[in-house]
Amino acid sequence: MKTLNSLLLLTAIVPTLAISFTGIATSIDRQSIALTQQTQANEVIDFGTRVVNARPTSLPLKFTVPAGQFLYKITPNNPTPFSLSDSGAYLGAGAIRDITVQVKHAGGSVGVHTKTIEIHGNSQLIKKVVLKVKIVPVPPTNSVDGSNNQTQPNNGQNSSSDLPPTGSFGSPGGNRP
Repeated sequence: MKTLNSLLLLTAIVPTLAISFTGIATSIDRQSIALTQQTQANEVIDFGTRVVNARPTSLPLKFTVPAGQFLYKITPNNPTPFSLSDSGAYLGAGAIRDITVQVKHAGGSVGVHTKTIEIHGNSQLIKKVVLKVKIVPVPPTNSVDGSNNQTQPNNGQNSSSDLPPTGSFGSPGGNRP
C-alpha cells in the first residue's frame, strides 16, 4: 500500500514540476527577448549623473533620411524626463537632420531614467536611440558650525543667521577659533 501511495504522489508531483519549469523557462525567455530588443539600438545618448534641478544639458542626435524616405517622425515625441527640439518633419532623401536632446528640469524625478525613441521614415525605421540619465538628489550642505544650510524661503527678510559674523582674525572684535 505504501508503494502505491508513493507512486501516486510521484505521478502527481512530476507534471507539476514540469509545468513549473516550463513557466520559469518561458519567463526567462521573455526577459531575454526584452533585453535583446533594448540592446538593438543604433545609438545610446548617456547624460551621465545629474543633480535634481541642475541646468538643462543638451546633446546632439544626428541622422540621415535614407533614400526613398521623405519624412521622419520621432516616437514617443515627449520622452520624459527628456525633451527633443523636434519630433518630425518632411525632408528630402539624403537630408541630414541634427536634433537637440535635453534633460528637462528634473525636480522630483530622482532615479535612473532610460527611454528608447524611434525615428521612423514614411515606410521604415531610420534609427533607434536609447536616452539615459541618472538623477540624484541635491546633497545637503553643512555650514562651519555643522548645521544644515538648506535654502529656505525667507520672504526677503533677514534672520539673525543671515547676518555676517562679527569679528575676524586680527580684528578688535575678537578671534574665532
